[in-house]
Amino acid sequence: MLKNKRALLISVAVYVVISCVMALLFEHLMKTKETHGVGTDHEKAIRDCIVKPSGEKLDDIGGLQDVKDDLYRNVIIPLRNPSVFFKGPKALRPPKGILLHGPPGTGKTMLAKALASESGVNFMALSSATLESKWWGESAKLVQAAFQLARTELQPCIIFFDEIDGMGRARSDQDQACVYSFKVELLRNLDGIDGTDGQSPVMVLACTNCANSLDPALRRRLPHVINVGKPDSKSRLDILKKLTRDEMGSGIETIQHGKTTKKINTNESVAEMTDGYTGSDLTALYSVASSFRLAEANITTLLENLNPEAPDGHDLMKMVGPLKLRHWKVAFQHNESTRSISLGMGI
Repeated sequence: MLKNKRALLISVAVYVVISCVMALLFEHLMKTKETHGVGTDHEKAIRDCIVKPSGEKLDDIGGLQDVKDDLYRNVIIPLRNPSVFFKGPKALRPPKGILLHGPPGTGKTMLAKALASESGVNFMALSSATLESKWWGESAKLVQAAFQLARTELQPCIIFFDEIDGMGRARSDQDQACVYSFKVELLRNLDGIDGTDGQSPVMVLACTNCANSLDPALRRRLPHVINVGKPDSKSRLDILKKLTRDEMGSGIETIQHGKTTKKINTNESVAEMTDGYTGSDLTALYSVASSFRLAEANITTLLENLNPEAPDGHDLMKMVGPLKLRHWKVAFQHNESTRSISLGMGI
């Protein structure tokens, strides 16, 4: 009987000890998660948003010289020298948040990708698709995970929000509770972007086509606003030069004008006739013009003349010849007619 009681007491003691150990382990795990702000699933989802540099630099982008100079001065130089600009006098601190705004197709996202390559720091690209979740409270946790990871492991780092108006529109009474809490969490983390000591080399870059629709509190947290507008004639020429850098020939052609002939610079002529076009519009125009050139040159026959063992695009370019102004004009007329149809349909 005594042995049975002793065995029972030992069993109870072992059970209590094991329960206490498990409770302590669970408490430690919860504290660890609170310290890091996120669990491994959230962290993994955010790590997938870290962008590998594409190799494209700011100088590879045509036009936008003032914008590129601004970004180089306020983003690239400080992040390359964090001990000077983030840990030194406050007068040297760069803006914590930068907002790129302007019409669609002007190169805002392209500028961000170039910054990822040229800055040489970690670049985290976030969007609504990344941060929004169907589960209650998960979106706010993903936001917290992103900023926590940037401050603790990835710094120096750029956090990029593409089309931020999709997640940061002005708050209203019609917002669902989960949407409202998500926006509040985003604002809270933007306030603490530079860490508890105010010296973390982390910057936020956001772009939008609808700056006026953003929440006023979000606008305040992105104090440095850069307008990325439509290019002027000089900028359009620079964009065209970069688009056509692989073209054969000098870009100078002789055209018949009545009984006389004259030499023209093809890119300059295209830049003059494309007033109001964005960089994206010019890229699309170049694609259409190249397509008309291939049609004119009878691409099927030319492909048959290529070396079947090692077909080369450069050989084909030599066969079709340089892009002429007539190709650009046909493409321009095609685009203008397409635009008219789109406007008529309200697209």
